[in-house]
This record gives sequence, structure tokens and C-alpha cells, in this order.
Amino acid sequence: MRLIWNLIFSTSILLLFLFSSSKLKAQKEYADSLLQQINILRNTNKQNLQSELYVDLLNELAKNYRYQHADSIILLSNEALKISSKIEYKKGIAFALLRKGDYYADTGQEEKAFKIYKESKNLAFSLNFPILKVEVLKSLAFLEFLSQNLSNSITTFYEAIDLASENNLVELEARLRHNLGYCYSSYKLYDEAQIEYLVADSLWVVINAGYPLKAMTLSNIALNAINKGDLELGNQYNEMSINQLNKRNDPLWLSRAFRVKARYYYKKHQYKTAHKWILKSHNTLAKINNPRDQMDLDFVRSNILISLNELGEAKEYSLDVLDKAKEFSDSLLIAKSYDNLEIIEEHLGQIDSAYAYHKKSMQIKNLLKQNDKVQNIVLLRAKMNFLKEKEAFKLESLKKTVSQQKYIQWTTGAFLVTLIFTLLVYRSNRREKRLNKQLYHKTIDLESRENQLRELNTTQKKLFSIVGHDLKGPIVSLKELLNVMSNEDDKEALIQSLLPKLNNYTEHVHFTLENLLNWGKNQMKGENVNPVKIDLHTMVSNTIALY
Repeated sequence: MRLIWNLIFSTSILLLFLFSSSKLKAQKEYADSLLQQINILRNTNKQNLQSELYVDLLNELAKNYRYQHADSIILLSNEALKISSKIEYKKGIAFALLRKGDYYADTGQEEKAFKIYKESKNLAFSLNFPILKVEVLKSLAFLEFLSQNLSNSITTFYEAIDLASENNLVELEARLRHNLGYCYSSYKLYDEAQIEYLVADSLWVVINAGYPLKAMTLSNIALNAINKGDLELGNQYNEMSINQLNKRNDPLWLSRAFRVKARYYYKKHQYKTAHKWILKSHNTLAKINNPRDQMDLDFVRSNILISLNELGEAKEYSLDVLDKAKEFSDSLLIAKSYDNLEIIEEHLGQIDSAYAYHKKSMQIKNLLKQNDKVQNIVLLRAKMNFLKEKEAFKLESLKKTVSQQKYIQWTTGAFLVTLIFTLLVYRSNRREKRLNKQLYHKTIDLESRENQLRELNTTQKKLFSIVGHDLKGPIVSLKELLNVMSNEDDKEALIQSLLPKLNNYTEHVHFTLENLLNWGKNQMKGENVNPVKIDLHTMVSNTIALY
């Protein structure tokens, strides 16, 4: 474990050395710059005082005045709230409520703070503005811790951390880890605190945060180490944080770092040196108004004064701490104050008074002793419950994703099957159409051939009719004439008398054959017949002349 702390220490020194000092100057002058811009708007056009820019500047200045000018915070946030409501600027209203809640939380008015924080939270989540949502959750979580609602505090912290991580709000996540580490450390869960501080420190490196922010975390790492008993390592971190905070001149965190140094020397039994550092812490904290830090400082101071045997002054501070602890309902600090008063009264010889303080302390301690273990369990259980719920949510989301993927796969499969079936049907229909088309053409072709055959049959019949009628008659007549001639004695005389008729028969047969051949050619070529007028009288006369 010590090796890890040494590694963190050496790494942090190197990183802090490398950061530039220009950022420090800019951060130091930031509040003054905001105030200057506000005054410019106030001194120019009055319409500027009804703008979103003016509201944003008021809220930002109120944020930077925290722990320094409490009265200014309430004045600025009230003005921002009034203007935002008038111009219906919801984001301005939410931030103004947040700053107002900070004021009530810092001044111990927890009920008012809770009410206003929750109002700001509802508005922030309705606007779905991540930075505002995380800011409100951070403030609510820490207020829950101060009110000892530990389960709610841890759950809210982790909800805010997840939201910051999802939206890449690295600086806010680092602040949340830093605060969560302090919560764990306050209940002596030092290892849990160490983890959160380490994460916060690494996040500061990621965003190149510079001295001030890293120095805050380093100061808390130092306090955690000292409380755990690792004094030297805690002192090394404390030295580093003081060096960097001196450059920034941050009263709150510089006072806290001086207080850590006082605790270190107190545990080393170097009480005069511890008192010197607690005085430095007191003088630094006097520059701002932070009652809770003042209460813690006075308690450490009373412990040191008791060890220095400055009993009168120690009693004065112890009584003051007791009153403030009762005001803030801090049971642990009440019990510790009773312990200090018991020691003081015992040293002063006031046995009855010492015993009375002892009884009061024991009553609270017995309750705290039972509660201390319970609170530790509550903290860890809250963390585990949150992580379980987170894992359950992830598992449920995974199941939904798997279910959706299966649905998509089934849907895709059904679509593909339908598509394939459609393609097969389409191909089948296309093939059927092609075959039907081929069948149609073949049918047309067969019908055409059938018509051709019919025409050929008709032509054949016509041909036989012509041959039987036009050729048969002349040839039969010629045959009979030849038979007569063969039976006659005077053939020459007969031939001479019949020669004209033979010539006519021959001409007629020749004419008929010529017409038949021409008609056949026309039929084969598919030529059309063009009817013409003929001399029927000549044709009939020629035919009669054959006989």
C-alpha cells in the first residue's frame, strides 16, 4: 500500500512542476473579471440588466464567492432568480436556485437547502441540461452526507458520477470523486477514500487541470494518510499542496492545508509547532466566512492548547466548538468537545464537572459506537446496492438488446425467405410466360402451315380439274381422230383434210399447258391474280372451232 502512495506522490510532484503559472493568474483574477463585466452592463444600457448574459454572470460570480462572501451569494442569486423569472430564462432560474441552496447549506440551514436543491434538480432534469444536473446532484449528495443520510448521499454521488462520465464532464467527475473520498475518509474507510482520491487525481491530469484543483485533492490525500497513521507520506503530500496553494492564494484550501500540517505535528507530539500552523490556518480562514471549517479549526486548536497546558483558552475554544456542533447537529464533534472539556475540568480539579462531561460524552459515544459500525456498513452497502442496481440495469439492457437482435434476426430471416420465395415465384411466372409465348408462336406457325396445306389441297384440286377438263377433251378428240385415220385407206387425202383440225387441237393443248404453267408459277410465288376483260366471243368461237 505504501508503495502505491509513494508512486502517487512522485508522479504528482512531477506533474505539478510541469503546469504553467499563467493559469493561476487567470483563475486568481476570474472573480474580479466577472464583477467588472457585471458593472459594465449595469452602467450602460438598462436593457442589459434583463438579459440572459447578465443572469449568467450573476450566477457565476455567486459560485465564485462561495465560502468567501456569503451575504453576496444570497444577494446575487436572488437578483438572478428575479430577472430569470421575469424573462422566463429557465436555465438561469435553476442555477440561481442552486447558488441559493449553497448559501443555506453553508450557513447550516439544511431544511431550506434541501427544499431549494430539489426544486433546482426538478427544473434541471426537465431541461435535460447535463452540467446543471450534475452540479445539483453534487450539492445534494454532499448535503445528504452532512445530514448523515449516508445511503442517499452515496447513491446520489454515484448517480452524479455516472452522469458526468456519460457526458464527458471530466472536471465535475473529478470534483465528485474528491468529495466522495472525503466522505469515506470521515468514517475511517481510508482504503475506499484512497481509491476515490486516486481517480480524482488521474482525472485532473487528463484535463490538465493545473495547480489549484490538483492541490485540493493532494491536501485531502495527505489528511487521509495522516489519519490512517502514515504520517511521513501524509506530510510529503501536504508540503506539495501547500506550495501550490500559496501560489494561488486560495484562503479556504490553504487554511485546510495548514490545518493538515498542524495535525501532523500534533500526532508527532510537537505541540508548539502544531500551534504555529493552527494559527496560520486561523489567520488564513479569517479572510472568508465558513462556519463549518472554523468549527473544525477551533477543535484542532483546543486539542493543541490542552497539550500545551493552556487550559483556559482551550476551554474557551472547546465550549465554542460545542455550541457550533450542536447548531450543526454534529454528534461526533459534540462528543469530542465533551471529551476535551472533561480533560480540561479534570486538570483544573473540577471533578464533578469533569464527570458530568464524561457521562454526556459516553452517552453519545455509546450511540456513536453502535452507529459508527452501522454507518460504515450503510456506506458500503449503499455503494454495493448502487453497483448492483447498475449491473442489473446493464444486464436488463443487454437482455433487451439480445431480444431486439433476435427479433431483428428472425425478421431478417423471414424477409429473406419471403424474398427468395418471391424470386422463385417471379422466375417461375417469367418462365411460364416465356413458354406460353413460345407456345403461342408455335400455334400461330402451325395454323399458318395448316392454311398453307389447305391452299395446296385447293390448288391441287384446281389443277386436277383443269387437267381433267381443259386437256382431256382435246387429247381424247385427237386420239379418236388418229383411230379414224388408221382405219382409212386413203390416208393422205384424209390427212390433208384433217390437218387443219390437228393443228387447232395442238394449238389449243399448247395454249392450255402454257396457261397452266403460268398459273402454277403464280401460285408458287404467291402472286395475286389481276382480273382483266376478255373477248368472250372470240374465245368461244375458237373453242367451237376445235370440234
